[in-house]
Amino acid sequence: MFVFNHGLVSGFSRVKYDELAEMMVSRGIVVIMPMRRGLAGSEGSRNQPHTCETRINQAGVEHAIEDIDAVFAYVRANPALDANRILVGGNSRGGILSLIYAARRKPVGLQGVINFAGTWNNDRDCRFDDINDTLFKEAGFGSVIPTLWLYGEDDGYNSNNSVKGYAETFRRAGGNVTFRLYAHDFWNGHKLLEKGSKFWLPDLNQFLDRLNFRDILR
Repeated sequence: MFVFNHGLVSGFSRVKYDELAEMMVSRGIVVIMPMRRGLAGSEGSRNQPHTCETRINQAGVEHAIEDIDAVFAYVRANPALDANRILVGGNSRGGILSLIYAARRKPVGLQGVINFAGTWNNDRDCRFDDINDTLFKEAGFGSVIPTLWLYGEDDGYNSNNSVKGYAETFRRAGGNVTFRLYAHDFWNGHKLLEKGSKFWLPDLNQFLDRLNFRDILR
């Protein structure tokens, strides 16, 4: 089973995850893509504003973690779902949330984390109050779960050097990370998941093979 967490989707931006979902399903992996509160018609407030204030950002992370808790409660209560072999992943804010969730909650059955272009904040706007580094350090502390980080160069939110630094922060804190930063042929590296499957698909397949999530339907 694969629980995938979206980024901070706005009213004018709809990210397409179809190719990723179809690839997982082709391996016999059930895909769950929940919407957090206040997004895409979900009830409640999203409580995840764009800000450089650490206190507000930390509250937003806590709020999102509660949403993922609700997803796992649903999974555990549903006998049709195999909760013994779980992957967690996400795009943008969903990517860093997946890493934080794995570190804090350590879900039973978790086998790996897949992080597409994950950060919480734009490091250019918040260069003097960069919560990203703090969160990646927390996520890596004492972590042994294999993680795959997939990023595109020239991300519209985070510089190449920042992204490399976040991976190193995670690794130094103890995190188990396979890191990829792709040169690509589209305008913004933050669009890697949508635009760049020819780059990330081989590495993702290799990661899933390593975790023995093979083509179980074939």
